[in-house]
Amino acid sequence: MHAAVAGEEFGLTCAANLAIAAAGTRFTLAYANIGASPDGGSTYFLPCLVGYKKFIEMIMQSEHFDALTAHLRGLVPNQNCPVETMRIGQYLGHGPARPHAQAKRLVNQSLDPLDAQVEQELQASSRCLRGADLNDRVTPFVEEPKAFLAVIQNISDRRRLEEWKNIEEKDLRFQSF
Repeated sequence: MHAAVAGEEFGLTCAANLAIAAAGTRFTLAYANIGASPDGGSTYFLPCLVGYKKFIEMIMQSEHFDALTAHLRGLVPNQNCPVETMRIGQYLGHGPARPHAQAKRLVNQSLDPLDAQVEQELQASSRCLRGADLNDRVTPFVEEPKAFLAVIQNISDRRRLEEWKNIEEKDLRFQSF
């Protein structure tokens, strides 16, 4: 991963078997800032990774953090290490595929049903889509990223705004839009 990881991409990162983040990668759970509810499986995977209380803190505060913090929290086992990335890739490419597949299957089965949690996320997202918060907060972001920063300033404290100002404008245009 590199640049910005937010929203559904954050959930997918948590779901990934392996994730490596470049040093400049920024992570955020900005759902509260845009009037949306969590999605992408983040409410299923993230509490398992960081614990319930830390997850609630991250979600409610729309926390922004860097790759090192993501690594320290266990969200990305590796960060910006080309040698380690090559080692992992070579091992997985030439390693024991069947045992890896069976181990992954067993680990997945040990968790509560993901489909039920994702269904809850879809219902929550649907409820948010019917509200004014999402439209009021996403429209400025889609139309003009600098206007989005003004919205963030009205919603968030100065510390969060300063973190966002350090991200280049091109990084604010997430690939999923």
